[in-house]
Amino acid sequence: MSNRKLNCLRWHNNETREHIIKKLDICRWLKELGHEFITEGIFNNGARGDVIDLTSGVVYEVLCSEKEKKFEEKIKKYPEEFEVVKVKS
Repeated sequence: MSNRKLNCLRWHNNETREHIIKKLDICRWLKELGHEFITEGIFNNGARGDVIDLTSGVVYEVLCSEKEKKFEEKIKKYPEEFEVVKVKS
């Protein structure tokens, strides 16, 4: 993964407030658990995950307006070593 800071919340200008707040909630929860995470992590193949829990190997994908089909296509690009958890906002 590249271009990301550990345990910091990052977002894009095109993300909704709802999406950003849900990522913040996940980050706060992971921080309380003592886990290390990155947000908007870019995998070697260019795929990007919302919140990646490096301690447990889980990618949390926040779904607001994203369609199920787009979500399924997106996670196919994630490394197999990671479990993917879908989080509805």
